[in-house]
Amino acid sequence: MSEIIRNFVVMLEIKNASLAVSGRTLFEGFSFAAPDSSTSCITGHRGVGKTVLMRALMGLTSLKEGHISIDGELLSPASAQEFRRQIISFLPQNLSLGDFTTGETAGLLLQLKANKGRVMPRTLMAGEWQLLGLDGDIYDRRLTELTESETRRALLAVISMQNKPIVLADAVTQGLSEQEWPLIAGYLQHRAEGGQTIVATTIHEEFARLMQNSIQLV
Repeated sequence: MSEIIRNFVVMLEIKNASLAVSGRTLFEGFSFAAPDSSTSCITGHRGVGKTVLMRALMGLTSLKEGHISIDGELLSPASAQEFRRQIISFLPQNLSLGDFTTGETAGLLLQLKANKGRVMPRTLMAGEWQLLGLDGDIYDRRLTELTESETRRALLAVISMQNKPIVLADAVTQGLSEQEWPLIAGYLQHRAEGGQTIVATTIHEEFARLMQNSIQLV
């Protein structure tokens, strides 16, 4: 990988992308660029392919046509694992992670090969959770005891605090009330101001407009 990538000067770009699942084309000719230290949100109706696109950005699904690059470096089957290890953290749409406490879940995420060597002190996590309207005692609460909103906010902070240059958050508003959207958008802007490039997806155009860049996937 280039010296630029190792120094984490990052921009994510998708150009002329087409994606198909089981022979069915979900979208064609899709392009967008996420500038460094910015917030972007891809919006579209259910089934348009937002989650599959996120998997493609992780290098877990191949495009039918087009390409994905990070600061000009192509994402490929050969480079994808290294990008995930150094560059990309990911919050999935499905948060069914088992009967663990939030603190245990954070620890399990850090044990993944892609996150080896990263550390999250409890006090630092508590500070981030406070920014998302959560109490520090959520560290000792089991995920099964939390609402979907609490779980998504707690884990959004955990994956952001891996301090990788790109944060991908799929279905970022799922389980959240409309009143919580400005809180989430404000937190993501806070992370962008700290140097991360944020790309989220949602079905809610109103939330997408709270981000710096709103992109429609049709």
